Amino acid sequence: MVCETPEDLEAGKKLFGGRAWMRKPCDPESCPEYQKEECRFSGRIYFMIPGVKGMGSFVIPTKSFYSMKRVKKTLRDMYQLTNGRIAYLLHNGETIFVLRKVKATIPCIDWEKGETKMRQQYLIDLDVVVDPLEVAKEYSVERVLQKGARAMTMLGAGVDSTDDASAATDGGAAETGSPSSSENRAETQNEQRLTYREERPEKKLAPEAPKNGNGRKEMDGDQKAAITKMAARYRIEAETLDKVLAGVKSYDEAAKVIGELNRGDISRFLPAPA
Repeated sequence: MVCETPEDLEAGKKLFGGRAWMRKPCDPESCPEYQKEECRFSGRIYFMIPGVKGMGSFVIPTKSFYSMKRVKKTLRDMYQLTNGRIAYLLHNGETIFVLRKVKATIPCIDWEKGETKMRQQYLIDLDVVVDPLEVAKEYSVERVLQKGARAMTMLGAGVDSTDDASAATDGGAAETGSPSSSENRAETQNEQRLTYREERPEKKLAPEAPKNGNGRKEMDGDQKAAITKMAARYRIEAETLDKVLAGVKSYDEAAKVIGELNRGDISRFLPAPA
């Protein structure tokens, strides 16, 4: 929890863009403003509505701790089911979340009597309108690997289809000639295709320049533990993880792998194309 408060003004100092806000640690039990009810818990839920055009997002402010607790629990559960995917989460092209206003019985404290009592209050509830297990299957590591393999196949098929189309065009023009000339031309086209693929160099990324001397620094134990922990969250096989760790030598390279995993990028752990 953080406390957001306007920055103090200085006499004679003109501010550009208005008064800024600052953050400081929040400890309600020892905060005099909170004890005097000058400060209260508040939160905002930003969301978009399917079918409503525009880049602006809708906002629902709330001062209910129980509402925020319900929303955070739903997001946390879906975060675990989808291996870290929350933003723009779709299932079969449709959104999976729905915001509702529900009436619930919650406990509250009567400060005058020092007793706990129950009362009814409307709360903001975030729910899921699809089967969570179906969403978990769609965003599982196996399904992500299948999508990656399918994309690689489509890209490879696009290159081959171009070559096949040129071969078919040349073959159609050669049908009027003798069979021997057609066979010779097909062999020549195959040789040219193989030569083109062999001469085409593979693109290799240039190694990044070391920053602050970390390029000569070896990967430390904390970085290795962080990579191992995030790999376990994405259900990456131990054998694949060991191969990646064996190829990570420097401090900067380990930091790059951690950054990729934080963004949900596991391409480094995907099997190399045959």
